[in-house]
Amino acid sequence: MDLLGLKLADLLPKIPFLNISILELMEIDANVLRQRIKDTLKQHGQAFLDALSAFLPLPIYFGLSIPSFEINAMIKAIYNMCTSGLMESVTNLIDQVLNKLKINAVLILPKLPTLKELQTIIMQTVKSKAEALAGQVMDAFTNEFEAIHHAMHVLKMDINTIFAMIQFASLPVIKFPSPFYPDFSCLAFELREAMQMYMQAIMMAIMEKIVSFVKAVLNILNIQFPSICIDIPDNPNGTEYF
Repeated sequence: MDLLGLKLADLLPKIPFLNISILELMEIDANVLRQRIKDTLKQHGQAFLDALSAFLPLPIYFGLSIPSFEINAMIKAIYNMCTSGLMESVTNLIDQVLNKLKINAVLILPKLPTLKELQTIIMQTVKSKAEALAGQVMDAFTNEFEAIHHAMHVLKMDINTIFAMIQFASLPVIKFPSPFYPDFSCLAFELREAMQMYMQAIMMAIMEKIVSFVKAVLNILNIQFPSICIDIPDNPNGTEYF
């Protein structure tokens, strides 16, 4: 930003309806954020949900209405939206810096799948597996919940097995613990958690590629990535670094 003569606050877009930037989102108190989202949802309803729909699967929970859980899902969607927007902004900035410094290098990143693409591939993956086992062509699923329900009750496959079969070009396979929740079982809830966690994991994989590129190619800018130190009392070593 300094090299290009830009200001970070001017670059980052506002979150729809909340009218706050990523920087403000990082600083806001969690309880204040929850209340602001509740108020915004009450005021704008479906329009607010539609603004988040690229990162918030709708309906949030098939056949369930759990307002407190739904607010949490919206918060996760907002963070995913911000992460995606930040990656796009950073990538554009890197291209500008490479051009300004006349560095002959290109940042090539895998394409981030959309939520709609993830929903489609979940249905296609289960359909293909079902056809392979049954030896016959079956009708397409109406939605991803129907597909996962079929996988669990007919194919005897859990959510984690299905997601481990999903592969997008140049992106890692994402695996979850099995069972997803050891002491809790709710298909509608687990599916949504898995979908949002999957998108988060994929974005983090792409972000790691961006960080590696900056360290390797733009080290002349002396960019330092801070470590986050988290004290873990049960750890015999006391502290872990990330």
